[in-house]
Amino acid sequence: MTTHLKSLDTLYEKTAPAQLWLAGAIRVWALVVLTLHLAAATLPEETAWSLWPYTFLPTWLAWGLALLVGTLVISPVNDLISRAIHRLWLALPAKQAKHRWFAAVALLSGVLFWLARLRHLRWGDSYLLSVALSYPDLDLRVIYNWQAPLT
Repeated sequence: MTTHLKSLDTLYEKTAPAQLWLAGAIRVWALVVLTLHLAAATLPEETAWSLWPYTFLPTWLAWGLALLVGTLVISPVNDLISRAIHRLWLALPAKQAKHRWFAAVALLSGVLFWLARLRHLRWGDSYLLSVALSYPDLDLRVIYNWQAPLT
């Protein structure tokens, strides 16, 4: 029995540094992605179209959301928020009424989707599909010509 415990301790000693390294890499990557989202307004839309929807938010809201999400990278803040969410979950009444919660979340989502509508015709390929005209840019014209027989 003691050999099994020793092997678990050895396994933990080997995996703990790897887990710390992975957590650090994920945090750095999250900060890089947040920085790209904040820089999206200065990047050309043709090359940064996946970041472009972030520019539709007001500047103060974009920076506020980025700072809020960026604080989650800090371990003590992350732990504090995790504990607060756990306490909130424990204090939440009627956790067994799953159908009511599902209905409430669905209704709230519907209201939010209706109130927070954005112009989305330039996201990804939807602009090409909605306009359905050939585009002067050769790369986009190739996409249109490929899709033309389907329309």
